[in-house]
Amino acid sequence: MFEFTTCNLRLPLAIGVLTGLLCSTESLNQVASPTASSSRSTAPSSFGWIRPVYIRSVGSSLPNNPVPNDNIEQHIGAIHSKRSSLIRRKILSLNGIKNRYYAMVDGEPTHLNVDIAAEAVHDALRKSEGVSLEDVGKLATGTTIPDVIMPGFANLLHGKIGAQGSMDCLTAGGVCVSSTNALRAATHSVTLGEHKRALVVGSEALSHVLNADRFQGFDTDARDVIDPKDAFKAEFLRYMLSDGAGCALLDIEPHPTKLSFRIERFYHHSFAHELPPCMVFGTRSAGKQAELNDIYKFNNNQFLLMQQDTGLLNEHIIPLFKKSLLHAMEEGFLGQDEQPVDWFFPHISSHFFYDETAKVAEEVLGLPKERVWTNLSSVGNVGAASMLLLMWGALNPTNGEEAPALKKGDRVLMGIPESGNFSYHYILLTVVDKDG
Repeated sequence: MFEFTTCNLRLPLAIGVLTGLLCSTESLNQVASPTASSSRSTAPSSFGWIRPVYIRSVGSSLPNNPVPNDNIEQHIGAIHSKRSSLIRRKILSLNGIKNRYYAMVDGEPTHLNVDIAAEAVHDALRKSEGVSLEDVGKLATGTTIPDVIMPGFANLLHGKIGAQGSMDCLTAGGVCVSSTNALRAATHSVTLGEHKRALVVGSEALSHVLNADRFQGFDTDARDVIDPKDAFKAEFLRYMLSDGAGCALLDIEPHPTKLSFRIERFYHHSFAHELPPCMVFGTRSAGKQAELNDIYKFNNNQFLLMQQDTGLLNEHIIPLFKKSLLHAMEEGFLGQDEQPVDWFFPHISSHFFYDETAKVAEEVLGLPKERVWTNLSSVGNVGAASMLLLMWGALNPTNGEEAPALKKGDRVLMGIPESGNFSYHYILLTVVDKDG
C-alpha cells in the first residue's frame, strides 16, 4: 500500500556493503551507508548521521519553440469534427497552460524521445560546473512511452550520450512517477556507495502518439465509428500533454557556486488495490481493469490511443492526494516533531486542480497558497519529465515563470501524483549551498 524510504542510514559501517547487496530499492528504511569513498565528511541532519546525496544540478530540454494554445493543431494536427473543436476549447479554457513544447512541427517529428533525453543530460552536466560524463557511474531513466519497446530506454540513452565507458543503467516504467522511481533508485545507489554520481532522466515525446494521424475515424461525428465517451477520453490528452526532458545530476558534493538540493526522504502510496486504471495506453478503455480480450484481441485503432477517464480523475485525484499525504505524515515522513516545510512543489496536470491542491497544502502542511509553486503554465504537462522540470525551474529561474525565492535551509516537499492507477510519490528536499 505504501513505501517509505530514507537516506538516513544509521547501522554500523561494517555491514554497509552487505546491506547494499541485500536491500532492494523497495525496502530501505534504516540501512548502512559506507562513507569511506566520500570526499566530504558526513553531515548531521534532522534524520541522523548520513552520507548525504545532493542534486547538484538539473538540466532540461524543451524541443523547438514554445507553442501557444492557438498553434497546437499546427504541430500535432487537427481532428475535423464539431466534437473535437468543443473538446479543445473546453480543455484549454481549464488547464491554464500558456505554452508547451512538441518534438514535432507541422505534423512531422523532429526529435526522438531519446534525443530530448540526451540534450537534458548534457545540459545538466554543463550546469554542474566540474562534472563530466566520465565521472558518472549510474544512469536511471523514467518515461511513459519509450521510442522502442526494447532495448530499455536507459540503455538506449547510454548509447546516445557519447559515453566512453560502461554505465549502470536502469529503466523505470510507469507514467508521471516513473522518473521518481528512477530518482529513488539512483539515490540509494549513491548513498550506499555503489556510485559517487548518477544521472536521473525523465523524458517524454508524447506528441508522437497524440498526432492526429493516430485518430483515424475521429474526423466524423457519427456515433457508430467510436463511442463519444471513449473519444473524449483520448482527445482530452491531446490538449493536456506535451514533450520535454529533465535531468538531475546526483552527487556526493553539492554545487560549488549555486544552491542545490539535498535529498532527505521518499514516500510512495499506491491506491491500485482500491481503484481501476484511470489512464491507459494499449487497452480498450480507461476506467476498468484490463482484460484479456481488451489487450490481445481488440484489433482496432483505439488500441493505439492513450486515454484518461476524466470522471475517475476528477473524483479521486485530490482526495487521494490529501489521504496519501496524511499517511506520509503519520509515518513520520517529515522527521522529528513533524518539522515544517517551506515550499510545496506539486506536479499538477492542469491548473484546474491548483486551488484544491493549495487547499490540501494549507490543511495538511500549514502552507499559504503563495508557497505552493508550479511551472506548469510555461512548460506544460510533461508527464515523467514534470518532476525534474519543477526542480529545474526552481533552481534556474528562466522561461518566463516566476521562480520561488529559495534560500539555504528551506525544506521543499515535492508531490507527484500519477493518475495511471492512482499512485502518489513525495520527495523531501533541503536547499543547500556549497557547504552542504
